[in-house]
Amino acid sequence: METAGSSPFTVSYPMSDDNPRAGMGDWQVTHNVIDKTGTLVHRISIPDVCRGIVDQQQTRVCVAQQGGYQVIDTYHPVGRFWTFQLIESGIYVGLSAAVLAVAVWWVVRRLA
Repeated sequence: METAGSSPFTVSYPMSDDNPRAGMGDWQVTHNVIDKTGTLVHRISIPDVCRGIVDQQQTRVCVAQQGGYQVIDTYHPVGRFWTFQLIESGIYVGLSAAVLAVAVWWVVRRLA
């Protein structure tokens, strides 16, 4: 069972595949690509053997095979949505109450 306050989950999959969590309504926190050595890749270099391919999906498969690229996604499952909404609402209600208290204090002080 997934707990509301726990850390986000991760899923990894080959760059040539689609995200196995796609369409599940998860909140994706990060989307990173690593090479076969496990190094985070900011810019994927397209190998020469893949440059002549016109189809984007086939290019993606070729690049993934040549470079050994993996995608690592960090996500919160959709089941945590309302918990996060309640936490966020609590923060805003608390801040609103604090601002209201300061405003009332300020007005009462100015009238006295």
